[in-house]
Amino acid sequence: MGRYKEEAREHYLQIMFGLIAVILMYFFAKVPDEIEWNIVVFLCIMVIFDRINIKVFSGFGYSFSTVIIGLIIFDRYSMVYGLIYLLADFLFILISRTRVRMSHYTVTLSINIIVIVLMNEYYNEYTEKDYLARLITLLMLLLLTLILRYVYLYLETGKVSTKFLLDTFGPMVFEILIIFPILSFFGKFVVNLILILYLSYYTFIGFLHRKFMGINQKQFEVVVKKLEEKYKFQVCITDLGEIKGACYPKKMLIFIDEKLDFPEQLQTLIHETIHYRLRTLFHISKQLEEVIVILLEAIISWYYIITLKQEQDLE
Repeated sequence: MGRYKEEAREHYLQIMFGLIAVILMYFFAKVPDEIEWNIVVFLCIMVIFDRINIKVFSGFGYSFSTVIIGLIIFDRYSMVYGLIYLLADFLFILISRTRVRMSHYTVTLSINIIVIVLMNEYYNEYTEKDYLARLITLLMLLLLTLILRYVYLYLETGKVSTKFLLDTFGPMVFEILIIFPILSFFGKFVVNLILILYLSYYTFIGFLHRKFMGINQKQFEVVVKKLEEKYKFQVCITDLGEIKGACYPKKMLIFIDEKLDFPEQLQTLIHETIHYRLRTLFHISKQLEEVIVILLEAIISWYYIITLKQEQDLE
């Protein structure tokens, strides 16, 4: 019975997000008089490259599509190419039989379409179409994508996980600080720019992948010791069954599931430490507590990752 309800909820969410995407496309999408097929072919090639790199950097699973869509949406008529790119990606998933949960993927596809249409409409109808307008539009694109994905996650599971934000934190910072300011200089699709950004993007992702996925037992134990000494709690690594971690401030204990690999144990440790500190210092609602954890977990985790690597290099 529970499985039936879960499947029904997934179908409902697919229909809901899909219907919103279709309605927005119907009212706002503008089709150019002539499709430039060389751009279509180029985007299809980029889909393949992007999917290969997502598989290679599976620890992040963060797509280059945000960057491509970010450049496409500024032109009123080339918004159609953004939709073509997403549909080509969808067809590649079907043809290659890549292991993805199709109900989740179709909702993600709908969310991306919703974001493309809304941001294109906002930029072309309500801004001066200058550099600042393009930069703000890109930041709004990223923020709206995050919000809609978390809304979907909450509607699907009834809770909010920090894993998505943590896994994509590094790439998003790179986009905000480096790629978005560069994209904002251009108001139309530029093939050479896409290629240059693609290479720089995945060079950076590769750097993060080595930094993040290289956490070993010794490094994890260093963080455990630091946190235990600083906050006077004890960390216990044991089999927790289906949950990853738990904290008990009154008993001064944090539990981490032993089945997790070391990068995920580090994530969970930071997650539970933030919960521990908030419950020790403040009396706030669980909803507010979870929001604070989501905002801080990625930053603190990456701080410890980078610090560990720097200390290792100095040894």
